[in-house]
Amino acid sequence: MTTYTVTVAAGKFVVDGVSQASLSLMEGSTYTFDQSDATNATHPLKLSSTSDGTHGSGAEYTTNVSYNGTPGQAGAYTRIVLGSGTPDLFYYCANHSGMGAAATTPLQRSRARDMADSGSTINVLDGVTASGTELNVLDDLSRGSILYGNSSGATAILTKGSADQVLKSDGTDIAWGDASGGGATYAPTAGTNAFSGPFNDNMSSQSFGDVYALGFSHAPVFRGRDTNATNRAKGNKFIYMNGYTETPNSRHAGTYNDGMATRYFDVVPSTRTVTWSSNWERTWYHSNYSGTAYSTAQFFTIEGSGQLTENAYSVWSNQNSHQFNIVNYGFQDSGAYNTHVAATGSGNGLYMTSGHREVLPLDDNATGYIANCGYSQANNLASYRIMTVDASAGGMNMGSMQTCHNATDTTCISVRMINQPGIYPDATYDFPIQIWRYKINSDYVAQAMGRTGNVSNAITSGFDPTRYQDFAFLLMDGTTPVVMMYDAWYQASRWTNWASAPTHFPNSNAGNFIPKIEFNAMGQGGFVATGVENEFICFETIYPRTAYLTGQSTLKKFKINPTNGKFTDMYYCDLDNSVAGWYHRVMNGVGHKLFGLYGDDGNSSTVTHLLVVSTDPTYYNSSHGAQVIDLPTASDWKPYPAN
Repeated sequence: MTTYTVTVAAGKFVVDGVSQASLSLMEGSTYTFDQSDATNATHPLKLSSTSDGTHGSGAEYTTNVSYNGTPGQAGAYTRIVLGSGTPDLFYYCANHSGMGAAATTPLQRSRARDMADSGSTINVLDGVTASGTELNVLDDLSRGSILYGNSSGATAILTKGSADQVLKSDGTDIAWGDASGGGATYAPTAGTNAFSGPFNDNMSSQSFGDVYALGFSHAPVFRGRDTNATNRAKGNKFIYMNGYTETPNSRHAGTYNDGMATRYFDVVPSTRTVTWSSNWERTWYHSNYSGTAYSTAQFFTIEGSGQLTENAYSVWSNQNSHQFNIVNYGFQDSGAYNTHVAATGSGNGLYMTSGHREVLPLDDNATGYIANCGYSQANNLASYRIMTVDASAGGMNMGSMQTCHNATDTTCISVRMINQPGIYPDATYDFPIQIWRYKINSDYVAQAMGRTGNVSNAITSGFDPTRYQDFAFLLMDGTTPVVMMYDAWYQASRWTNWASAPTHFPNSNAGNFIPKIEFNAMGQGGFVATGVENEFICFETIYPRTAYLTGQSTLKKFKINPTNGKFTDMYYCDLDNSVAGWYHRVMNGVGHKLFGLYGDDGNSSTVTHLLVVSTDPTYYNSSHGAQVIDLPTASDWKPYPAN
C-alpha cells in the first residue's frame, strides 16, 4: 500500500510536498491519501474520471473507494484499491474547484493487462527489431552495470561508475560522473573528533571520588569570553558544564558529594583544532545529601559574555532536600571557572523545566540583562529575577524576585533568542532582548525586556494565546532590526519594540518548510547566523518529512522574510555518515549543538567553519566531544522539496 501525505497550501492540494502533484497509479495496488494534517480542514479529497470532478461537470468515482474520519483531524484519509480496467482518474476537493490534479493509470500497465487477458502474450514480441547480437548483450551484463540506449540507438552496457559517483544526463545521453550542482552528499573536511575523556574517570583522578554524570539535559555548552574577538559573540572559547553525583560507598557513610563541574575548550578554525582543558573544575558541591543534586535545571546566557545563570529544583550546600535555587557563574577569559553568586533556599529561587536559552546582547562586549524565569516557591506564580551581565569574570548582579504581571499560574517559559552578531538595540530601535510566556487564566501572554532592563506589562495580543513560544530570530528589515518569534505551529509574530504588542501572522508557515532541529534539551540542535543577512544554518537529524529517530542527518540553510516571518531560500545537504564524528542517527540520550565559527580571531563578517558539540551521557561515562567542520560549498546544497 502506498500512502501520500496531503496538505493544503495556497488553495491547492500538496501531495508529499509537491503542489498539485501528477500521480501514476498502478492496477492491483492500494493508495491512501492521508488528510490528517490540519490544513485539510473543509477540503475532503475525492476522485473522478473527469478533471476537477464535479466542478468540471463530472461525477465522483466511487468504485473500491473508502473514506475515514474528518479531513484535518487525526486518522482522516481517502483510500482506493485499483481494480482491472480502472480509468485514468483525477483527485479534487469536494468543496472547492481547482485544487487537484491527475492520477493516471500508465499505458504500460494497461498493455500488460491486455496481454494477460488476451492469451496472446508472446505475440507482443512480433514488433521486436533487436538483433541477436543486441539480445546477447545480456550475457555480458556484470554486477552493477545497466542496459541503455547508446548514441546509435542500440542496446549497450553502461558499466558501473566509481565510488560516490552519480548517474547524470546532459539532456541527450547519460553517464556516470562526480556529484555536483546540488546532487552531492556532503563529505566535509573535518577536524579530529576531540573528546574530553570519560567524565567519571577524569573526576575520580582529581580526588572527586567515584562519580556519575546527571545527564545531558543538565549540561549546557556555551560560548565563553574571548579577548581575541572584537565581537565576543563570535569568539572561539567554549564552556561545558555537567551535574554529577558521587557513587555511595562506605567512605561516605550514606551521604554523597554532589554538585556541578565545568570544563572549557579552545578552537582554532583554520587548523580544525579543538583543545580541551586538562581537568574538570567543581563550581559548587555539597557533601551531606543522599540523593542527586538536580531534579531539573534551566540555563540562560548571552553568548560571549562568559557568564551563565541557572535555576533549578536542586540541592545546595547545607540543604538536605531540594529547594528552588538560582546560581550565577562567572568565567575568566581563559575559560576557567572564577566565581558564582547564588540565591538559595525556600522562596529565593525559581523552578522551570530543563533546557538552554540565549538572550540578545546590548553590544560587542556581550553585556546586557537576563530575566531568569520560572515560578517562585514563595507564591507558586510565574516570576523572574533580572540579572545584570557586565561581561567580566565575576558573577552577574542579581535583582529581586518579581511576579509576572497579573500572573495566575505557575506556567512560565522564556523564548530562546537567536542572535545575528553585530546587531544591537538603541533608543530608536528598542527591540526586545528577551521574551517570556506565562499564563493568565486560560491564555498564554507575554512579557518582554528592553535594552535598559525594563520589563513590559502583560502583552495579550500579537500571537496565538493558546500556545507557548519556542524561539525567536533577530532579523534586519532594511535598516530596521526586528525580532521574529515563532510558536509551536511556526506561526510568526513580528516585534519592533519591547513594550508594544507584535504583529501576528497566523498560519504563516502552514505546509511550508520549518527548520526542525534536534529535540534534545542540550542545545536543541543549534542555529547559526551565516553572516548573510537573515540567513541561518541548523543541524537537523530529521530528513524532510521523516519521523524522529529514523532520519538521515542533514544541514539546513534558510532565510527568513523579516516582514511576515516566512521561511525562504531553503536548502539542505545530506551528511556523509562515514565521516568520523558526524553522528548520523538520533538516539535517546545523545545531544548535539551547532555553533558558527568566524575565523581564528573571531572577527570575520561571515561564518568560516562550523563547530558541532556532542555528548553521550552514558551512565557514569558521559563523554563530551567537539569537532570543527568545513562549510558546505554551493554545489553541496540541494533545494528543499517544498521550495
